[in-house]
Amino acid sequence: MAHGDTTSLPYQELARYLPARLASFEAVGEPKGESVSLHGINYSTCERHYRHGSQRLKVRLVDYNGANALYAGTTAMLSAGFAQEDDAQLMRSFDLGVGNIRGWETLQKKERKASVALGVGDRFFVAVESDGQNNTDFVKQVARTIDLNALAKL
Repeated sequence: MAHGDTTSLPYQELARYLPARLASFEAVGEPKGESVSLHGINYSTCERHYRHGSQRLKVRLVDYNGANALYAGTTAMLSAGFAQEDDAQLMRSFDLGVGNIRGWETLQKKERKASVALGVGDRFFVAVESDGQNNTDFVKQVARTIDLNALAKL
């Protein structure tokens, strides 16, 4: 598929970006995904679950190449500079330090659940979620281990 195509990758190709091991977490089962096409709009999604002891991790990739309006809606808050924090949660946009990638982090303080959402190359959406977290450092670290630069170049 050439750069500039308007078709999303098949979900099986997205699965290549979800290895059997991420950080110290081992995959639980195979990646699951789907490709959707309806009236000229298409996108693909793939996710994989991981475990390390009692701790869980989930990574989801979405290719919105054939659904630009859906991508814009999904990633609207990522670069808005919004931040909100109270005793229960923290939500804010952030810079992962990788070019052409915008991010959003959320920490559910009482549940100790952390997540990051990334807009990659104005096409891909990457979400990393984990429990047992006191901050978002770990999910950011996991996000950096995904080949985001390769995705951004597609």
